[in-house]
Amino acid sequence: MKLFGRAFFGIGIFLVTLFVFSCASSPVRWYLKAESPWRVAVVDKTVPHANYREHGALFWVLRHEKISSPLGARDWTLDQHYVGFVPTPDNPDHRGEGHDLTKRDLANADLLFLADTYGVYEGDYLDARGAAAALDYSAKIYGGLSSEEASIVERFTDEGGGHLIAEFNTFASPTTRSARQTMERLLGLHWSGWTGRYFNELSDDNEVPAWAHREYEKQYEEEWTFDGPGFLLVREDATLFVLREVLEVARDGLTIRVRAGGVMMDGILDGVAFNYWFDVVAADGNSEVPAMFQFDLLDSGRALMERFGVPTEFPAVVVASRDPLRMYLAGDFSDAAGSLGPHWLE
Repeated sequence: MKLFGRAFFGIGIFLVTLFVFSCASSPVRWYLKAESPWRVAVVDKTVPHANYREHGALFWVLRHEKISSPLGARDWTLDQHYVGFVPTPDNPDHRGEGHDLTKRDLANADLLFLADTYGVYEGDYLDARGAAAALDYSAKIYGGLSSEEASIVERFTDEGGGHLIAEFNTFASPTTRSARQTMERLLGLHWSGWTGRYFNELSDDNEVPAWAHREYEKQYEEEWTFDGPGFLLVREDATLFVLREVLEVARDGLTIRVRAGGVMMDGILDGVAFNYWFDVVAADGNSEVPAMFQFDLLDSGRALMERFGVPTEFPAVVVASRDPLRMYLAGDFSDAAGSLGPHWLE
C-alpha cells in the first residue's frame, strides 16, 4: 500500500511538473532567446498624459525582441527611453516639457523610429475625462517635426547609414513644409494631404472631433446627423467627407492586404481590418509596397472617393530602401490604450 501510494505520489509530481513546465514554456523560450544587437531610438511628441499610448505597442515589441535603447537599456520604461514630450502629471502648473531630436540622441543608434510627431495642445488639458486627447483645435504647446530635426534624420540615414521607420502623422501639421519634403524623400513617398479614421459610432461626441462637426456644417450647410459606424476622411485644408457602413461601406470596411513576396511580410495575416487613424500616401516609383490599405465600398462610396480624388486602395507600408532600411507605416500602429500582456510570451 505504501509502495502504491509512493508511486501515485511520484506520478502526481511528474504530472504537476509537466503542467507547470508546459505553462512556463513560453517564458522559458523567451529567456533563452538571444539578445538583439540592434539599438533603437524612439521619438514620440504626442504624450500629453502619462498613459504613453502612442508608443505603448512599440515598446512592447522592443522588449519582446530584446532590442536595446541607444544607451543599452532593454527594459524600455514607458516614461523614459524616448525623445519628445515628457508630461509631469503630479505638477498641474507645469504640464511637461518637450525635447527635440538631436544628433546626440542618435549617436549609438542603429535605427530611428518616429512613433508620433503631432504634439501636445492646450485642449488636451481641458477635457473632463482627464487623460483624453483634445477633440478640437487649440493652441500648440509642443509638437511637429522641425526642419532642423529632419536634417538630423537625413544625415543619420544618408551619411551615417542609419535605418529609419516612421509612422502615421509624420507629415501632417504642425510639421513644417520643408521637414515634410525631406521626410517624403527619405521615405520614398508623397503624402496626399488626406487622413482618415474609423469610428464605431459617428454620433459619439466623446470620440468624433468637434472640428469635424463644425467643418462639415460649414462645407455642406447642414448639420452633422450621422450615426452608426463609419469612416471620416479629412484633407489638410479641412475638406472632409464621411463613409457610412451599409450605405457607402461594405462588410469588410478597410483592410490591410499583404502582397505576395512583400519584403518583411512573412507570417503577417492578410485581410486584417484596420480601424484607426491612417494616411493616404502614394509611393515613389522605386519604392516597394509590401502591404496596401483597401476599402470595401458600395457604388455610393466609390462615387464619393472619386469625387474627392481619394483612391480606394493605397499603401499601408512603403519601403524606400532595404539597406539602410527606410520604411513608412501609414497607420497609427504603435498606439495602444490597454495592456498587451506579458512581453515574454514567445
